[in-house]
Amino acid sequence: DQGWQIFFSCIPVGVVGFFSGWYQGKTAAAAIGLA
Repeated sequence: DQGWQIFFSCIPVGVVGFFSGWYQGKTAAAAIGLA
């Protein structure tokens, strides 16, 4: 049971990390394109 609890509590962290990384990558690419 605890394994599932840990698994589900990690999902939002992973999703936020993924979108944060994707957004930062897009922003960095745009900054490089402008430079």
